[in-house]
Amino acid sequence: MPAPLRLPSPRFQLETYEPAAREPCLCGSGLRFRDCCKGKYGLEGYAKGRALVAKREFRQALPELRRHLTWYRLSHLAHTAVFLPTTNPAVLHLLEVDILAMFEMTERLMFCYMKTGAIHDFPAVLNELRSAIEDPRWLAKVTYLHALYLRNFRSKAAAWRVITQSRLLSAVEDAELLSIAIEAAPPDFPPQDRITLAERILAVSDDPDHQLKYTTVKVILMFAELGDTSGINHLLAALETYEKIPVGKRTTYGQWQLGSCYTLTARLAGREDLAKRAVAQFHSCLPNPDYTAIARADMLRECGECYIQLQDWQKARACFEASLNEADDALTLIYLAGAMVGQKEYSSALDTLENIDIRKLRPAGKVDLGFAWAELALATQEGAHKARALVSLQELQDTRGYFEKVRLALIAELKIERPIDRARPPFLRRMFTRYLALQPNFFGLGLNLNAIIEDIFPEHSPKDE
Repeated sequence: MPAPLRLPSPRFQLETYEPAAREPCLCGSGLRFRDCCKGKYGLEGYAKGRALVAKREFRQALPELRRHLTWYRLSHLAHTAVFLPTTNPAVLHLLEVDILAMFEMTERLMFCYMKTGAIHDFPAVLNELRSAIEDPRWLAKVTYLHALYLRNFRSKAAAWRVITQSRLLSAVEDAELLSIAIEAAPPDFPPQDRITLAERILAVSDDPDHQLKYTTVKVILMFAELGDTSGINHLLAALETYEKIPVGKRTTYGQWQLGSCYTLTARLAGREDLAKRAVAQFHSCLPNPDYTAIARADMLRECGECYIQLQDWQKARACFEASLNEADDALTLIYLAGAMVGQKEYSSALDTLENIDIRKLRPAGKVDLGFAWAELALATQEGAHKARALVSLQELQDTRGYFEKVRLALIAELKIERPIDRARPPFLRRMFTRYLALQPNFFGLGLNLNAIIEDIFPEHSPKDE
């Protein structure tokens, strides 16, 4: 986002709007105004703050960013709020600029709170900023940031409560708020309503990353929950559109997202050429220092999934093992066991599955584990393996649509006392869950706070910490 479009104002014009010395500072620090930004606020805090963030001096950046935020709040009161309400196009445009600019500042402030270990103080900042602009679009931005904090540091359930209690989801067409609503919605949230949220994002956002991402989300939901495959052609068209963007103009996140969409589409459409394209895309991303170990691990895992589709078990196994070297993950171990089954190394696959800590798996991961046990049992036709697989599949919960059909089909196959020639069931449930985990669209890069991509500022490209 470009720098805020405001020119310096004489201090005397802003002092009229300052809070009393003993009142809380406008920046949300929790300090009194006289002890925080009084006499220090100004436009220069923006450049100073960015420069300090680029040098990773986050603690020093915080007061500079706060002073700039205070200056902007006062400027809004002096030059925009005084003309509201109005139908004047110039004032309405300035109001929109204020909302977007203050949103960018607050995002940056949130990042510094996270990097200084003070992220749990951030909700108090948002509480102070909630009244900064009297407009539902600003409230939607604040609600998004609050839900983002809760989603990443508390729980999805807490984030969903904040979203629903705001009553903004149906009133404001805000892409960020809609995106985290999709991410935080509870398991019993109707699939069609989730699809509607994706469609609303596609309607209000012209961001290429949004268009590719939510076309994919919509199509996967249609298939996984409703059994509808009619959206695959739309997904192929979205991929073709995104591919036309010059590589140099794609975001760091967009490059990775493109590979994930290739992987998903390859499975849905049965396209081996797209699986190969996904592998090539991920390999082009891996050398980028802006990706953390978690991101590299995820890309290597997806490469392994593509090789499984291509039935190149050796390369699949190598990718999963490389992924585990980057970041330990129970889900990757499940896929590693699948590659071992493909190589007919059944003892190794059995040992791998038995050593997986089920407590580290989310519900969707438990579905994968059940499918993996079934895969081993159907390959070996051993009674003990079948019994273990049946227990795992019968204990599964929250399987709906396509995945419930796969679960029931696997149970039926396991009860037949003869080998069956069958295709390995696609693990779209897990892939869809991980795809949503790429949300929300944090800092304009689709970054979540789980350290997927560390870099959010173009002047800074940090290595892994």
